[in-house]
Amino acid sequence: MNILVAGGTYKNQKTRIDKQFSMVGGHVIARLLGRYSEHDIHLHTNLSSEEQTLMKNLRESLRKDFISTEYIEKVPAPFGILTDDGIEAFSNVFESARLHRRNDKFFRDFGAFILTTDINERDFRYLRSYAHNNNIPLIIITAGEYRLAPSHPDDVIIPLEETDGLPLYHMQLHEIHKALLEVKVDQRPLITNRLQNKDPVDEGTFKKPAKLLTQLVIFATGLALAIFLIMSLFEWFSGPESQEADIDWQQTVDHPDCSTVEECTALGDAYLEALGEYIDISQEPYVFFENRPRRTYHDYAVDDGNLELIEEVRELPGEVEDYLRYYDEFEALFPDAYTDQIDIFRLFSDGEGNTLAYVDISEEETILAMDFRDNTHKAARYRTHIHEFAHIYSLPAEDFTDGCAGTTELDCLKEDTLMHDYINRFWDGYGGEWLENRYKSQAERDAFFANNITDFHVPYQAVNPKEDYAVAFTMFVTREIPEETGLLRDTKVRAMYEDPEHVALRTEILDNLLTLERAGG
Repeated sequence: MNILVAGGTYKNQKTRIDKQFSMVGGHVIARLLGRYSEHDIHLHTNLSSEEQTLMKNLRESLRKDFISTEYIEKVPAPFGILTDDGIEAFSNVFESARLHRRNDKFFRDFGAFILTTDINERDFRYLRSYAHNNNIPLIIITAGEYRLAPSHPDDVIIPLEETDGLPLYHMQLHEIHKALLEVKVDQRPLITNRLQNKDPVDEGTFKKPAKLLTQLVIFATGLALAIFLIMSLFEWFSGPESQEADIDWQQTVDHPDCSTVEECTALGDAYLEALGEYIDISQEPYVFFENRPRRTYHDYAVDDGNLELIEEVRELPGEVEDYLRYYDEFEALFPDAYTDQIDIFRLFSDGEGNTLAYVDISEEETILAMDFRDNTHKAARYRTHIHEFAHIYSLPAEDFTDGCAGTTELDCLKEDTLMHDYINRFWDGYGGEWLENRYKSQAERDAFFANNITDFHVPYQAVNPKEDYAVAFTMFVTREIPEETGLLRDTKVRAMYEDPEHVALRTEILDNLLTLERAGG
């Protein structure tokens, strides 16, 4: 009998566990079955086409464990990585299971599916649904990487304990083996207690170069067509319905130097071009990421633009005045109506990388916090200022009901507010469970971004609608209007030109940026 195992593949870079396994993830269950099952084991997983030597060695190792690698998919991303701090999913977020369904018969060749929850969630749902619809026995082994929806009553569910939502299948192989001993498929045991005497899998090679070339051409053509069809269906069925922005270029704008959307857009573009003589606002610094706890250093009360130290938790390195200039810049860039809302300016750090800045908005106070280690690069700091201003602008405390107890939880948004309308327009199609992804596992966040990659410019934008808006607003200010591509990520930016208040803000911010740079920064 043929058994399909679908599991993730990660490089093991944990330092506090047994290093017997250099490659970990759900695919190790295929190794277990290959050695101890009488059945023919086939593995579906994603391997990295960017790491050819490692991929080749892994394939050879799997075949020696009596596993067919015919249905493994190569994807253009690094291998996922398991570290002491968590996982980076990388190649595992690619949706690839459907590429192997060459005809309706393909998956029906298998007598059972064994799925782990460290693969792309859409692949998982697809394989699970296919098993249910075609009466294929299904065994699910989960380390809790994402929440399982209610399953078929005949499914075998094996939950693993003490995994913290990480794909630590290699550390619980004994327990998995024991659980699978109780499973039978078509009245036959799925696995035994005896090592099987099998020959390593030889998937063969093409003996004639001409035949090889023909096969490769056919495969490439079929794969390209499959990807095209999948992406077409994906764009049709998934995510919010794409819609173009409806810009009235002659709409009136309240600005002293321009009077219509068209005039103010052109004026803002002129400021942006002139700014290029002083600074490349899109320049990205090299960032070395550190994982440190977030620590507050200084808190300052803000009174009419003046800063007064109210708490010194720990001493700042370097000259304090250099860091206080960050607030001076922020106040210089944005209208007083918004900067006057800031009650506390905080200097903190969590090491290089990670959180660059944040705002904490409540009925009692608004805190603007900046990581002093991450904001030494001027262009990046300007973009950070704009990003945090976008939060202050789009999340005023009065837009939230009393049920939020002074916080900005999205389920407490009042109707007909800026963020409420933004969610209805651009996030309604994802489902309520994806409105807040900050607390989901890294694998879930990576998968959500990968499955909706044309909706977002960067992964951080997909964390929640708040960050989505802030990233789109930053691009709206610091770039010219994108072309009408039909992609949702560009529509979000173009849609800001529908609102005269947004256009006026863009013009004012760019004018202030240019003035700041002309004055020597």
